Amino acid sequence: SYACPNMQVDQNLLVESDRIISSYPLPQLAEFTPYKDADFHPVVKSTCATRRGSTTSFKTCKCVVVGEVAVGKTSLVNRFCHKTFQRDYKATIGVDFEVEKLAVLGVPFRLQIWDTAGQERFRSIGSAYYRGAHAVIAAFDLSDLATLDRAVQWTQDACQTAGGESVSATSGACPVKFLVGTKRDSIGDTKYRTAVAAASAVAARLGSEFWPTSALTGEGVVELFHRAAALAFQVAVLRDSGEGGAAACANSDGGGQKVASAIQLGPSPAGQPARKSSVNCCN
Repeated sequence: SYACPNMQVDQNLLVESDRIISSYPLPQLAEFTPYKDADFHPVVKSTCATRRGSTTSFKTCKCVVVGEVAVGKTSLVNRFCHKTFQRDYKATIGVDFEVEKLAVLGVPFRLQIWDTAGQERFRSIGSAYYRGAHAVIAAFDLSDLATLDRAVQWTQDACQTAGGESVSATSGACPVKFLVGTKRDSIGDTKYRTAVAAASAVAARLGSEFWPTSALTGEGVVELFHRAAALAFQVAVLRDSGEGGAAACANSDGGGQKVASAIQLGPSPAGQPARKSSVNCCN
């Protein structure tokens, strides 16, 4: 396995240096996103300015990672959360759970990452954890476009379940959606261009933002999760302020439903470390 060196910790925010989001993260490929803002909304900046310096978490957002078995979902999460890459493949049983502490514009923020199993027999277990998601990452293998076709259904199922059954027209925003190509390192430029053309068309239809990544090299991984965290954070703050966070829903046929549950507000214990747990059929 490969591990990045340990990052320095910001003693004021109690987060690692690579978990600090001080400016608006932009898409990796600007032409393949429905989210066109180039900066944080003024209301978000103002809200963060009033809370800057706090050591307690302002918000917690939930991100679910879905997709076919063996496309690299767990490798993607492990690269971001643990800065490692494991070559030995072990299928996720049920759901794995991580919590990462970040800081957005100087304000502590927690990102829950739910890594769901891709096997059909665990699908009903994983889908139970889609509810209340604020971001959906649908992963597919850039070297296997059959997994791209199936990522459409994964996205639709996750977005539909995220909103629950009691969703009103004004209750909140759709989860932000990402279509993430994995294993960029495994294919050459010609095959990559073919995959990008196919994936960008699917992403446009779903109203998702397309990201190519490599968990092996780390390409695009930290940036992806920073982008997902920042977009979910912005939607939450705008919704709480009455500034129309629901407008973040992109027009698509991707099954996007409005998220019924509000993003958690209020303090968490300062300096609480990242956690990992596993939920499976044997629990």
